[in-house]
Amino acid sequence: LARLAPALAWLGLVATWLEAGLRLLAFTVSGRLLAPGGPRGAAVVLSLTPPTFLTLRSLLVPHSAAPVLLATAVPHWLALTHGATAAVLLAWAAPAPGVAVGTKSPVAVGRLLALAWAEWPVLGGAFLFLALAVLGETAGPYCTGKALDAIRRGDGLTIFTVGLVLAADLGSSLFAGCRGGLFIFAQARLKLSTCHQLFSRLVRQDLAFFQGTPAAELSVRLANDVPLLCRAVPSSINIALRSLAMVLGLGGFMVGLSPRLALLALLEVPLTITARKVYDARYQVLQRGLLDATANTAAVVQEAVSSIETVRSFAGEEEEERRHSRAVAEMLGLKDRIDVERALFILIQRALQLAVQVLVLCNGHRQLREGTITAGDLVTFLLYQGKVGRYVQALVFGHGDLLSKAAAGHKILEYLDKEPTGVTGGTRAPATLRGHVAFQHVSFAYPTRPEHLVLQDVSFELRPGEVTALAGLNGSGKSTCAALLERFYEPEAGEVLLDGLPLRDYEHQYLHRQV
Repeated sequence: LARLAPALAWLGLVATWLEAGLRLLAFTVSGRLLAPGGPRGAAVVLSLTPPTFLTLRSLLVPHSAAPVLLATAVPHWLALTHGATAAVLLAWAAPAPGVAVGTKSPVAVGRLLALAWAEWPVLGGAFLFLALAVLGETAGPYCTGKALDAIRRGDGLTIFTVGLVLAADLGSSLFAGCRGGLFIFAQARLKLSTCHQLFSRLVRQDLAFFQGTPAAELSVRLANDVPLLCRAVPSSINIALRSLAMVLGLGGFMVGLSPRLALLALLEVPLTITARKVYDARYQVLQRGLLDATANTAAVVQEAVSSIETVRSFAGEEEEERRHSRAVAEMLGLKDRIDVERALFILIQRALQLAVQVLVLCNGHRQLREGTITAGDLVTFLLYQGKVGRYVQALVFGHGDLLSKAAAGHKILEYLDKEPTGVTGGTRAPATLRGHVAFQHVSFAYPTRPEHLVLQDVSFELRPGEVTALAGLNGSGKSTCAALLERFYEPEAGEVLLDGLPLRDYEHQYLHRQV
């Protein structure tokens, strides 16, 4: 390519993109042969980022000294383009801490959307007011810029101009309030329905589930995780859609005012996305850890308080204090890490935004001196840029917030999708029941200790009209027989018969009224 550079120089940017196509072909073939498990999209990013950068530079600074072909570039140009591309790739492909590369994300966004679909009438009204608010907020700075141009020309302010500005601002405020109110209403309804579904699913789980899950943890999940999960869809989608509409609308106005300044302001988008990508990867893991630590702390307190007699009899007060201190320290440590990383992220985000604003202001001042843009248009553009910067950050935040809250509420989704392992009951409900019970070669082990058989090949009968006493050592299975008769558990082998029929054939409520 270096030998062909003089012949291709007259093509300009076309030659740059031809070179990018050849690089893409070479990177794709070599990547599949040498590193089949490499980052997805790496060849595209490595090939298209340099020509995109050179194209934007030529549009913003027409007489710059950017090379036509990278093959003929000096070393510092290669270091600049390849270094920036490598930094973007590393930031984008960085896995979340504690998550192996290539593992599937546990976040089920589709599951969240299906959960919120029941509130579609309220959400539909909220989206309508969202569109109206975006129209009003987009028209506000445009009307303000036209008013400034009229003042600069000496025409003065007219009632019509002032009315347009007021109508745009008041209309956007009114519609934004209606939009926010409907989203809050949808969030409250979603929280109520999710709590009801979750509690209904929990009370129907097998006893083995409750033996392995502390009651305090379930209470904390209901109190903390459900509201967090229910805020994910209405709140995050509200922020994301509103920001997307505003970015597209305001971006169109910015391109119409000054394409060169719009391209320069566009630099904020990849910088914001990259910074947010790195932050969200860590935040999701830390937030899930914080919720788990909160549930663990509540479980420690509940275990100590509910078994205070046992704790006192073994003089275990100090040990329980140490357990509680460790749990609280872990929870506070995670909280501090979240706060510190959030502060650093906000600092970096503000610095990037300020740098782009300074570049736009300097370039706008030069265009103002050249006469390619008016003062009113420049003020309008700067107003739009400030809004677009905030909405780009909000858009990226809405996407990351949706994933973070969904990841934090993964336990709630697991509980909602968890089906009881045993069948609740059959359909038989005879009018009379003799009460003849027979254990036939029953073997059973509790789910928490599957290797220890409490009952092994046990057979006996309980005849109607007789009182039968089960005698044995502590832990020999007396209470287990009663639990199997009440069908709290299913035997691993053998059958428990009632009037000659297996217990699973009887209707659930009928069986527990009779036994």
